[in-house]
Amino acid sequence: MNKLIVFGDSNSLPFFGNEIETEKYRQYKGGTLPKGWMEILSEKMNLNLVNHSKMGLCNSNIFQIICDKIRYVQPNDVVIIGWTFKMRYQVVSVYDGGFCSFSNVLPSFLPEHTSLSPETMSEFLVHKNHDFWVNEVYSYEKIITHLSEIVGFKVYFWSFDEEIGKSYKNNTNMNYYLGKENLLEYYHSDSYKKLNTQIQDEWDFVLFGFWRHLEQLGMKQICDETNGEVNDGHIDELGHIILADLFYYQITKKNGLRV
Repeated sequence: MNKLIVFGDSNSLPFFGNEIETEKYRQYKGGTLPKGWMEILSEKMNLNLVNHSKMGLCNSNIFQIICDKIRYVQPNDVVIIGWTFKMRYQVVSVYDGGFCSFSNVLPSFLPEHTSLSPETMSEFLVHKNHDFWVNEVYSYEKIITHLSEIVGFKVYFWSFDEEIGKSYKNNTNMNYYLGKENLLEYYHSDSYKKLNTQIQDEWDFVLFGFWRHLEQLGMKQICDETNGEVNDGHIDELGHIILADLFYYQITKKNGLRV
């Protein structure tokens, strides 16, 4: 059986935050965590799921993992890569005994054991948030899509970063991209209607980013779904269901793949 291979950050993982909040959500859901979008999608597509995503990654770190794992991708496998927010980046951390590792810098996390000051790391976060950094991601995509054509696997990209997603429309081959494209068509589809949810407010297809569109389709953050009982800003159960259904719709209906 072929595989669905997923790369990304925590948005490409099933429900897993810190241990305490994860257990709270498990109890809120009656003792069992719901399935993530990648688990639902793999079942819809009848593919074995292989998930290489990790929490808190930056895009260069995601690309490094792809480089490490790409040799195991086979013809007719499906690869979905969820890029994270462009402002994230890596620094070198040096520990006792000379051990070194890469640490990811996030607005919510400034790593220790590095020669850079917190002020410097914070300033570079602002610098990395410049729109021009989307070109870093597009450079990664060029080599990945070229390799997919050589090996014969299907590859698709998506992102919650508004500028990365917004700029996809400037690319010539939209067959590689999931997310905002075809959303209005998906909203009117039988597939979405079967979810028995409804649009939340007035639809603004031009101005809203992908995250906001999913909110319109019914997605919430876990903290909102649980009325603050669980302190987690990731997407809720319905959000994972919608994301899986949307990706399935886009892959099968818009990108020529029949499963």
